[in-house]
Amino acid sequence: MSSTHENAVTVQLTVDGKDTAQKVAPDLTLLQLLRDHLGLMGAKDGCGQGLCGACTIIMDGKATRACLVRMTDLPMTPDHILIAIREKESAVRDSSEG
Repeated sequence: MSSTHENAVTVQLTVDGKDTAQKVAPDLTLLQLLRDHLGLMGAKDGCGQGLCGACTIIMDGKATRACLVRMTDLPMTPDHILIAIREKESAVRDSSEG
C-alpha cells in the first residue's frame, strides 16, 4: 500500500527559518509532519488530546498544540498550506547571573 494519498496536499512551511515542502495526507497532524516527515523531535507525542502540552510548538507567534492541528485546519492557498513554525525553545535555560 502506498503512503501517497490520492488527496494529498503540498505543505510549504518555514521551520526554524528553513523553507521546506512536503506532500502529505490531508488528515495528517502537524505533530506527525514535524516528527515523521521532517525528523524534528522537539515536540513530543504525549496524550494525543492537546491536554499535556508535550506537543506545543510556536506557530505564527502563538503556542499551538501540534497534535490537534490537521493539515486541513491550516490556512490554505489553492494547493498549498503556508505556515511558519518554530519549535518551542527549551524551558530550561542556564540562568547563571552573577
